[in-house]
Amino acid sequence: MTDSDLAGLDEFLNQTAKYVYFTTGSKEFAILLCKKMHAKRQGEVSSSWGFRDIINSALDHGVDRDLMVTKTQTLAQVLQLAFRDHCNDVDAQWTRIEEERAKEASNAKILHALEAEYDDEFAEFFYRRLHHFEDRADDDRLVGQLYFPSRPGITNEDSGFLLEADRECFDMDDVASALKKHVGLPVAVVDKAYEKFERGKLDKKRNEKLRNIRSHYESDAHYRSLGAVDGRAAVIPMSCAAAGNTSAPPAIWGKGDDVLWAEDESLIFESSYGVGKTTAAGRLVRGLLYGEELLGHPVRQLADNQRILYLALDRPEQIVRSMLRQFTQDEFDALGARLSIWRGPLPFDAAENDHLLTDLADMHEADVIFIDSVKDAALGLSEDRAAAIYQRGRQRLLQSGRQLCELHHLTKGGDAYGSIWLNAGVGSVVRLKGAAGGPTATLTHLKSPARRLDPIQIIHDRPNGGMTAAPKQETTRCGDDAGESDADMPESSPAGLPNWVAEQGPEGITATDAANWLYGSSGRNDKIRAQRALNALCGDDGPLRYVEGSRGGDVKTPARWVGRSDD
Repeated sequence: MTDSDLAGLDEFLNQTAKYVYFTTGSKEFAILLCKKMHAKRQGEVSSSWGFRDIINSALDHGVDRDLMVTKTQTLAQVLQLAFRDHCNDVDAQWTRIEEERAKEASNAKILHALEAEYDDEFAEFFYRRLHHFEDRADDDRLVGQLYFPSRPGITNEDSGFLLEADRECFDMDDVASALKKHVGLPVAVVDKAYEKFERGKLDKKRNEKLRNIRSHYESDAHYRSLGAVDGRAAVIPMSCAAAGNTSAPPAIWGKGDDVLWAEDESLIFESSYGVGKTTAAGRLVRGLLYGEELLGHPVRQLADNQRILYLALDRPEQIVRSMLRQFTQDEFDALGARLSIWRGPLPFDAAENDHLLTDLADMHEADVIFIDSVKDAALGLSEDRAAAIYQRGRQRLLQSGRQLCELHHLTKGGDAYGSIWLNAGVGSVVRLKGAAGGPTATLTHLKSPARRLDPIQIIHDRPNGGMTAAPKQETTRCGDDAGESDADMPESSPAGLPNWVAEQGPEGITATDAANWLYGSSGRNDKIRAQRALNALCGDDGPLRYVEGSRGGDVKTPARWVGRSDD
């Protein structure tokens, strides 16, 4: 260091500069320091320039920390005297400033990385808030910095990083990725905060949805009736409904073109009383929850977070007992709210309120609804207007992303009850035919969203709530000997009728027996068809003989048909 380097400085500063140079080994720092001291005396430097600035300058000029801090305390005393800054612990001050500079360098590095991957606005948003994440010793505190739910009186700046980012309309997946990749927050911390943020958004949407449902009704009482009837909860977990019941016994569906129930299209199960609608519905519920087949056709399993709401409007306790034949109490307990049952009448008529089904699904967070049965959900369905309103409500539900299965009754004549528009609005209609309480039935696919399936013969396992597709019938070979042409015909077709009647022995069969065997139903129309088939086999050379029944007197007996081999 030469005198020319210190031109203009008085003797004290001249000597101080040389001493600082000797102490630190940095000529540039010594000259800068003494010139700053001179300028401060002359009032040319802000009075705020002081000890921190000295340490920053030392760091900028590469001064060795040990030389500056520990070699001599005289330098510290000189600096304190010159700037009148009181700092008893130069080492601590130096440490703090080094840490601050390291944070600034780290934050600048994060900013550059964010600018390289995202836009400037996104990067600047992060940079301005990096101080929130300086203390990383407590994971729970970090989660709180990331997500703090909005409440009255809390400003946007206090509501948590994720909510602020969401208000700025940033892509939240990008936000979460940047927090992990560039800010370096623990993955578990970010995931936990993000889960809370998503749950908070769902809660907000849920509250908005409930307010919207409320707007559909005139009073709070009407609104509350969607969740309770006569002061008690209408929808409860099926496990609660089944608990304590001492009864001892107690899709979407298909594949490829063989579709019995299509997504976003309703399915109607129709039959007379006692043929197996509720049993079939229970097996469908089980298929949806566990992915089990029904009648040889696969049922698509629901996701673990999806729920079923079963509207048990007609004899709910009997439906619960039917379900108990198909599920165990442990299964109900494990399912919890995933399978819930509404017991008893609905508070409103679905043929008058086309919001009802969707509101019920929203209220109880259901993804699939079963209606057992339609006649109890919608009154006056024989009228076109009532059926049209019900159809509109059905479509509103389907358009909301829910699925619907409806159980429906047949008239005494064997036709579907109600307006033609009731079945016209669904994707699939399946009819069960058979005797009430009987061991067998026939499933007929009347309307299909794809290919119409052939009839399925069903064997009931009533004590266990089961139903299975019967094995395909063996075929009967026709012809007098092996030399003649053969034809394969199902035993339950009219061509197999003679052999079946002959197998029944000398008592023969009635038209009702034949209708059940041929068509799985003993309805009036099916009995007439069966009678015609039997009579066609009766002539002089026919394989059957007609035995007239008695109509008079106290005892009436039906007509019968017997095989001629039993004469």
